[in-house]
Amino acid sequence: MRVHPLVCGLVLLVTLAACRKEKADDQAPSVSFLLPGDGAEVTIPDTLDIQVQVSDDREVRNLTVQLLSPTGVPVVNVASTSVNAASATINAALVLLSEQLASGAYTLQARATDGSNDGFAFRTIQVQAAPWRLRAVYITSPLGLPGTATLSRIDSVGQVDTWTLGSEIGGAAMDPATQRLFTSGITQAPLQAYPVGPGATAWSSPNLHSGSGTAPYFLGLRVDPVDGRLYTGTEDGRIRGWTTSGTSTLVAQVPAGRRSEATAVVGEKLVSEHVEVAGGGRTLATHSYSAGTLLQQFTLDIDVLVMHQRNNTQALVFGNRNGDGVVQDRQVELGGNFEVRTFPGAPLHAVAQVNATTYYLAHGDRVSRWIYSTDDLSTLITDVEADALAYDPASGVLFVGIGNTVEARDPLTGALVYSRSVPHPVGSILPLRNR
Repeated sequence: MRVHPLVCGLVLLVTLAACRKEKADDQAPSVSFLLPGDGAEVTIPDTLDIQVQVSDDREVRNLTVQLLSPTGVPVVNVASTSVNAASATINAALVLLSEQLASGAYTLQARATDGSNDGFAFRTIQVQAAPWRLRAVYITSPLGLPGTATLSRIDSVGQVDTWTLGSEIGGAAMDPATQRLFTSGITQAPLQAYPVGPGATAWSSPNLHSGSGTAPYFLGLRVDPVDGRLYTGTEDGRIRGWTTSGTSTLVAQVPAGRRSEATAVVGEKLVSEHVEVAGGGRTLATHSYSAGTLLQQFTLDIDVLVMHQRNNTQALVFGNRNGDGVVQDRQVELGGNFEVRTFPGAPLHAVAQVNATTYYLAHGDRVSRWIYSTDDLSTLITDVEADALAYDPASGVLFVGIGNTVEARDPLTGALVYSRSVPHPVGSILPLRNR
């Protein structure tokens, strides 16, 4: 059959048109910031005015703008708008209300999409955080004792609320950065994260107690002030670490027959008090920070209350020995030990850190301020046996737990600012800031 030449031409034209239509779109939209200028400053709370210019050889469908933390994590809700044009100038507003945002350099990211490709633009802005403020103070019943576990809260206007947590509480810690309060059980209750502020979620880790004896499964629960991780030793001879959002970061093995009862991050090492399950002997051990590998072990002659990093190679170890309070400066790489302070007949009950050199100590029947750099010891309160201490940098108040009372004290003079009674003995005091 003979085909008319015009028909062939039409077929060819249709084929060529189809080929042109199916050509891949490999060009990303062009994106640029007009506002704000690079290095612009914003103070929380505020609304950031944004102007972005976009264009594409076809059509820009959508534009999104978000704020990224210094580590590249989105920190506020995305501002998104439809464009549906080949070019446009888009005005948007990014509302910055979160008091969890710390001061620093953040990145504004604009992303335009044409459905096949994404184009990006970036701006650095300087965020000035909202002032610190004390949101509430949480108070637990005594730690490590069987029986009903209770938790009280003193809110920002001084009102006291109390509720039951469960049958037991072995440890407690607070992380204002992620607005979570943590408690750990003894032989039954899990390690539990409670959201106590905006944006936080709950999570837990089970209590896998062997069922043998009454020794706690979780030991030495702590949010470390150096790296912000949550650490605890466990009955099975391990040290476990989490981000405070619940992601497991570390499982370190302790030598057989020992348990970790206290930890501290010091430089690039995790330092731990290892206690013999049978004999009670103690060593100060170091583990690699990333993998938890056991590195070194040194003799330890005190029952550790808490440890704090002094610098990248030294830790201040607070504890007790034969009824005396003791402070040791330990070199965690070479094992050197300098006994900085002893309190004869006055065991340490609680320690609150202000910074690397200033601490508040409840020892014997008094509360004192101790400055490491000068070894200056100033008595603030006498004739009291304090059960718990906590320093709040937002309000500049030292909280002291005595019996069923929480006292707020001037940290320089010891003068009473106010006090609140709670319906249970004070076990720990956990201030919650806005970040």
